Amino acid sequence: LAKMKKIVLFFITAFTLISCSKNDDNELSYQLNKFNYDGELYDIQEMEFVATPTINRDGISEYNLEFDLINKSDTLKGEISTFHYAPEIGDFYLNYPTQEELQEIIDENNWSEKSNLYYIFSLLTKDYGLKNTVKKGKIKIIALNPTFEIKFEGTFNDGKKFKAYYKGESHYPEEW
Repeated sequence: LAKMKKIVLFFITAFTLISCSKNDDNELSYQLNKFNYDGELYDIQEMEFVATPTINRDGISEYNLEFDLINKSDTLKGEISTFHYAPEIGDFYLNYPTQEELQEIIDENNWSEKSNLYYIFSLLTKDYGLKNTVKKGKIKIIALNPTFEIKFEGTFNDGKKFKAYYKGESHYPEEW
């Protein structure tokens, strides 16, 4: 009976260790200048603010933050939109937040009406076809000048998760 208990205890311990290591392997992590797309790593190329053909009601041009994502087997394009004004340091939502979430970030950051409260993130194929859009996520702008630093993470509409971290050069529109 004691031998049977040892065998059962051994299998329980082994199963627990295997289960924990599987969970750790599935965790996405932030890596400098990398985009982790459901466990597949892409290099983030320089991020650039690109003017869109849209002008808002105040006569101000809108901009998208665009970047290439490259790995050995594929090239994708990332596009975070829409920046009406120069970005601000702080935490923001990806996709449409609830009214409560909007009020929370306004209160926490003491932002004005001209602040961007949320952004839309789309993942595109290299020929600009839509690959995926974000269901829910967060974005953190850490630094602006002279180095642009940003982290963002979330879940796409198909359930795939992503995490990205970029620190490097970015070109800002002259009007900012």
